[in-house]
Amino acid sequence: AQPLIELARLDLAAHRLGDAEMRAEAAVEEQPSSSAAWNTLGRVRLAQDDLPGAELAFMRAAEENPGNLYAWNNLGLTLILSERFADAAAALEQATQADGPEPYMWNNLGVAYERQGRLEEARAAYGNGASAGSEPSRLSLARLEGVRTLEVSSKPPATLTE
Repeated sequence: AQPLIELARLDLAAHRLGDAEMRAEAAVEEQPSSSAAWNTLGRVRLAQDDLPGAELAFMRAAEENPGNLYAWNNLGLTLILSERFADAAAALEQATQADGPEPYMWNNLGVAYERQGRLEEARAAYGNGASAGSEPSRLSLARLEGVRTLEVSSKPPATLTE
């Protein structure tokens, strides 16, 4: 299945979605227990704007290999796009709690937290991403710090009471 997966990834990068779909589906058929094949199929479905299909493929990829950080991240991203932010956060927590998450995974987790109004957790996730070199995380963290500054400055001045 690995050659089919690699060809599907190349097709995906070249925006040849029909070819990518054909090869990813063939990889899944050839090796149904391959987390990488399911993850690639999910990426194709996501590129086709098939969010339910992408979600199912990423869930299967994560089931086949619970240590596949990319499957968990991609599932989280799909759930963000589906506006299911609590579910997205749960998937992205799986991606970031494992060894060696990519910096952008922290940014995605921050987005899921922020969309739920969990701003302190979003700040922490963005901070982790920024520390790991994610520019989007650094910018998101700076933006949230600006929100905090606006919240503080918009409060009425304190008054003395007796």
